[in-house]
Amino acid sequence: MPILDDEQFERYLKEFRPVAPESLQIKKQPSRARRPFVWMAWTTACAASFFLAFLLWHRPKPPQAAIAPQLAGSPSLTIGRANALLVYAPSLKEAFDELSFQPQPASQPEGKKSALAALSKENFKL
Repeated sequence: MPILDDEQFERYLKEFRPVAPESLQIKKQPSRARRPFVWMAWTTACAASFFLAFLLWHRPKPPQAAIAPQLAGSPSLTIGRANALLVYAPSLKEAFDELSFQPQPASQPEGKKSALAALSKENFKL
């Protein structure tokens, strides 16, 4: 509608009556019914994980006297020995103390000297 005059526009606005909107028709999505099998599977998985955690937490530990001779007899540090010490030691500090390398006396053949011994005796004057 072409508007020619302000008065005509005002009259047009005064005649305006809003129309009530129609209600929105939204289709409801049917909720998926969970099957009892799904619930049972989830329940079983949760129960199994709790049971495994309980077993790992409360597993019986062998006495220290039985483990110590096995580990003390092996001269070299291996991954298996380190794992056994970490698992069966009463505390982490004791396991690390056992894992630390003990200084072993170096046996040199007669008539030969180690380079470290020779360097430690040399006297440098600057």
